[in-house]
Amino acid sequence: MQNMEKTESEETKKSPIDWGMISKYRSEIMGVSVLWIWLFHFYGDLPKMFPDPVVGFIKSGNVGVEIFLFVSGVGLFFSYQKERNLKAFFRKRYVRILVPYFFLAGAFFLWRDIFLSEDPLVFFKNLTQWSFFETGEGNFWYVPTIALFYLMFPLIYRLMYGKDQMPDIRKKIDPSSMFFILFTVWSVFCLILVKAAPEFWKNTEIMFTRLPAFLLGCVIGKWVYEKRRMPNALIVGSVSFFVYFFTCFYGKIFFGEYWGRVNRIPIAFSIMLLTAYILYRLHPKGSRILRFLGERSLEYYLLEMIVERVWRYYASDGRWLSSTGRLDYLVIILITLAIGAAVHPLFNAIIKRLGGKRPSAIPV
Repeated sequence: MQNMEKTESEETKKSPIDWGMISKYRSEIMGVSVLWIWLFHFYGDLPKMFPDPVVGFIKSGNVGVEIFLFVSGVGLFFSYQKERNLKAFFRKRYVRILVPYFFLAGAFFLWRDIFLSEDPLVFFKNLTQWSFFETGEGNFWYVPTIALFYLMFPLIYRLMYGKDQMPDIRKKIDPSSMFFILFTVWSVFCLILVKAAPEFWKNTEIMFTRLPAFLLGCVIGKWVYEKRRMPNALIVGSVSFFVYFFTCFYGKIFFGEYWGRVNRIPIAFSIMLLTAYILYRLHPKGSRILRFLGERSLEYYLLEMIVERVWRYYASDGRWLSSTGRLDYLVIILITLAIGAAVHPLFNAIIKRLGGKRPSAIPV
């Protein structure tokens, strides 16, 4: 048994990679997620452009959200090591997401609900995300989701790592085990919610089903922070799982609600690791393009949906420039890139004035 442990330890030490590469290439990972989500929003026009395996992969582009939440959990662990004052911690977190949200989504709802529909009540409900919980209006569901997870994080951290505060529990349960306990409790909670309030669940399942990915990020955050060595087998396993997913499930929307979204976690985990590993091996300094997208990921996440909806509203059948809509979507992306690059410095200045330094990617 000791020889086996020694062998495993030696193999781990020989590994040229560690968990710290997730932090090093965090912005690039976010950039990959943004690109994948953009393609997912456009997949309706893709079957004629690509073979089924590629279309099937793009159809699963909302897995990019799981990657966002993974990295978010990791980033919050880092931040919590520096700032334990809850008031300051929450202030910095919420300022960083609400400034871009109120500027960009506020302008969109002002155009749609006031200028077009002349309905101030709907404008108020949409801007405050009350309509998300009431009717399932989900254009910007990610904002209330990450806001809720920010609120939950100090308790999650305390349960996973708070030895001083909870000695009787923490001495017996390690963070990884606590992840499975919290995952089980949350699964039961979601099941109760499905049965007790089916309409509410229908409106909000896109939020509640995303917590497991965030929880796993909280666990991995400590490994990344300590730059623990990563076994080579984990990278090989990520490649194997990615190939399995790509070849076996192409062209099918095989994800349902809770368990469907949970099934995305290993896919998101594999893509995150592979992105970091490929950059580590082929481009150690990182990718400027992916970093550029990742550093503006919240702006681009919001803007792409806003620009597309405005464009589709004024265009005939959603298409102005081509019968397939492909050229239209290319222009939508270019407009998104231009506006995002323009407003990013403004948001940085406002965020710095209100709540401190702006993070390099949205989840921190």
